[in-house]
Amino acid sequence: MQITKWLVAASLALVLIPAGLVHAGKKEGVTMPDTVSVAGKNLVLNGMGLREATMLKVDVYVAGLYLESKSADGAAIMSGNQVKRIHLVFKRDIERDEMTEALNEAFSKNAGAKKAELKAHMKTFSSFFSNLPEGSSMTLTHVPGKGLTLAINNKDKGTIANDDFATVIFAGWLGAKAGDGALKRQLLGR
Repeated sequence: MQITKWLVAASLALVLIPAGLVHAGKKEGVTMPDTVSVAGKNLVLNGMGLREATMLKVDVYVAGLYLESKSADGAAIMSGNQVKRIHLVFKRDIERDEMTEALNEAFSKNAGAKKAELKAHMKTFSSFFSNLPEGSSMTLTHVPGKGLTLAINNKDKGTIANDDFATVIFAGWLGAKAGDGALKRQLLGR
């Protein structure tokens, strides 16, 4: 009888715990699931961070990095042969031109010797962007051998079938020349 009462109490306690606290990451009011399924792989939330802009520290977006297995090594993540995803949820309205400019700047900083070779891919990738009202999401998913897919509000906009290009884009968040060091550390779970 005592065991039954204990089981009922334990079950009730589990039901009363908010699901968001058990199975999700949360940052600045944005909740992301702990795991997502991509290309037949289960990815885990490696880290979440806030991107702030200007000296006024204006909140731009919350980002979450998903990997097949957790890692704190940006270079290993980028060079590794695993499915990876960066998911952004915007905290303010972002114009298409702002997003294009930011990603073009990151591309220029991180492409190195491959810049000329990958420039046409960046132009095509930029054509996938649209205005992003507050609350919108943008997801960049790299499946090795298939390339980098951009989705806005969960709708695929296009894929660049080039793994080197995907590595350069992810370097904007995880590389030695990442645009925001604090965000990089958070995505890497530090």
